[in-house]
Amino acid sequence: MPEFITVENHDAITILTFNRPKLRNALSEALRQEVITALAAFNADDNQRAMILTGAGDKAFSAGQDLKEAEDINAETAAEWQEQMRSYLAAIRDLDKPCIAASMATPLALGFIQRCCAISASPTPAFAWDSLSSTSVSRALSAHG
Repeated sequence: MPEFITVENHDAITILTFNRPKLRNALSEALRQEVITALAAFNADDNQRAMILTGAGDKAFSAGQDLKEAEDINAETAAEWQEQMRSYLAAIRDLDKPCIAASMATPLALGFIQRCCAISASPTPAFAWDSLSSTSVSRALSAHG
């Protein structure tokens, strides 16, 4: 069971939420590994047709790299960290279904969000879900059969 993300299935839509709101959903190694695992499961599930990525809380979609964790990166560990980041970004890039980043807060991890096929920003979660479910998700699903 993931500790730093939540994954919910709503009919054919998967919602993956970064769940570290006190740390503005900063990307730790553990969170990245959970995302990689969740994306692989999503890709393999023929019943799921699109994914919505979001962040818990109202401060940030994600602050990007966990800077506390980054303090430990040095010349000896940098190559390993880079490989972990490559794996994380490859898991996103290799999605074969539509992916929408829904941000109700500041999208600080813009590089991550830009790898998604659509971006939706809203001041309220209810508006974002209504908007995504009726417009973006419908378009994404029709474009991908």
